[in-house]
Amino acid sequence: MDDESIKAIVAEIAPLLLGRAPGKIFQLGPLSLAIDFRQREHGYLLISAEPGLPRLHLIKRRVRDLEKQSTPPNQFALTLRKELSNTTLRSVEKDAGDRVVRFRFAGRDELGQPKEPTLIAQLTGRSANLFLLDSHGVITHQLRSGRVPGQHLGEGYQLPGSGEPRRRGSSLIVREGSIGETLEPHRVGQFDSLSEALDVHYNALLDQQAFDAHASAARADLRKKISRQQRLLKQLQEDLAGHADAEQQKRLGDLLLANLSTARRSRNRVKLIDYFSADAPLIEIELDEKVTLPQEAERRFALYSRSKRAAKQIKARIQATQTQLASLRSQQASLEQAIARRDL
Repeated sequence: MDDESIKAIVAEIAPLLLGRAPGKIFQLGPLSLAIDFRQREHGYLLISAEPGLPRLHLIKRRVRDLEKQSTPPNQFALTLRKELSNTTLRSVEKDAGDRVVRFRFAGRDELGQPKEPTLIAQLTGRSANLFLLDSHGVITHQLRSGRVPGQHLGEGYQLPGSGEPRRRGSSLIVREGSIGETLEPHRVGQFDSLSEALDVHYNALLDQQAFDAHASAARADLRKKISRQQRLLKQLQEDLAGHADAEQQKRLGDLLLANLSTARRSRNRVKLIDYFSADAPLIEIELDEKVTLPQEAERRFALYSRSKRAAKQIKARIQATQTQLASLRSQQASLEQAIARRDL
């Protein structure tokens, strides 16, 4: 939210909430709260310190929907519920020139003593945060820890340091000093309130973010599956290449049997006549001295048989893997089409 949007929303919600006692607090996310000021006609006060989407406005929801969306309250929400009990909202003010809103409460503690806690909604981009101050302006609790001076427990609250880049927030900004184009429908009467316009706008942004995250996850999952199948295909092809000499094993086996009477052995070398070649050249193979030619022929035939069976199985797996790859690539194309249509 930009400076003028916050100013406008404070002007809208202040008359609706002043003098009211805060009730139940819903934890709508790690950094988002909805506070019930018992204004069911106007809704619940949403305060979010999400760095990418800090915001403040009223939301109209059914109680059961809020309860369904809620997560267990964190320590800040539990403390806020305790500290704001038995109080009423006395003022809602925006700091001039800063995206900081102060909710000042007044009431009594469990012992009947006066208490004046202040809830700070700091809607400043990446330094967005929520703080609870005591009556002296000292920070007693904070939604998330930070490194900014003047924003630690026990310190007097200070605005984010001037050295930190001031981000203008979301796409609500169109030009300096104006409410963004997304609020124009409210200005022309398409929404009953500024809060309603903001609620529609931010819900659309959140839906878009959720869709993009879902699409990225689906893309990553498909890429992972395709990569796994590609690695498998490469390995299978290498395994198949390792069985490419199956016919050579059978040929050597046949030659060993054909050379039983003509083979010449010298230690671990055997010379054979290659009867299957036109000029019947001599070829030489290694063979252990203790192994006979028939035994070596039998081993070569066994290698041939195993290679043939293995090659057949590998070819079947290659075909299945290629089919799976084709299916995954088809899914990938369909996914990209669905993403282009924004079809969840």
